[in-house]
Amino acid sequence: MDKKGKLFVERRAHKRVEKEYEILYKLMPKEVAETREKKGGMSRDISIGGARVKGEPEGNEGDVLRIEIAAENKNSPIVLFAEIRWIDAPNNLFGVQFLALREEDRELIQKITEG
Repeated sequence: MDKKGKLFVERRAHKRVEKEYEILYKLMPKEVAETREKKGGMSRDISIGGARVKGEPEGNEGDVLRIEIAAENKNSPIVLFAEIRWIDAPNNLFGVQFLALREEDRELIQKITEG
């Protein structure tokens, strides 16, 4: 099939903006007794629906991470849970879809994406 002339169609539901924020994340254990250490990374882009993260991938697609985002103008981090949607291990990148966001954090991310 000839791919010339094909247009890229944005499939994301929410506008993403390139923003770098420090992020801490850890894989949520499947066993209650299991503990995991937090890993650090940086966001590469962010939207209300998710983010692209530069950092050592932890887990597999479909796994859930607990994420802390150190956002500007906020004393405490944004804390949320997100599902890993894709992993690019050779480049230390992965994408997450946010599962639950507090209303105040949603509003802050909305302001960030609106510029």
